[in-house]
Amino acid sequence: RAVVLHDLYRRRYAVTSGRKFGGDFLVYPGDPLVFHAWFVVRVMGCHDDDDDDQMGCGEYRQDVGIGCEELLGFSRIASSVKKVAVMATVVGERVEYVSLQWSGLT
Repeated sequence: RAVVLHDLYRRRYAVTSGRKFGGDFLVYPGDPLVFHAWFVVRVMGCHDDDDDDQMGCGEYRQDVGIGCEELLGFSRIASSVKKVAVMATVVGERVEYVSLQWSGLT
């Protein structure tokens, strides 16, 4: 989680806890007192639900995936609060992001 947090700060985003919305971080384009969050970020391969330390990542495993129901739930929660669901993965020394956004079907 610390690697993703550092990358988000490097990109000049403001970051707070995202646990309330099923993620690790809420990401803002500026000061959280002025702006609403744009993204809910979940760090893949490093999700310790029992760990209260936001920076902790006891065991990082890149092969850890996410089930369909969990993926749908995460993206639907983010969508219902008007945020984009983002999954972050650390690959080598860089962070890769994948965004999920619901769109209306007509």
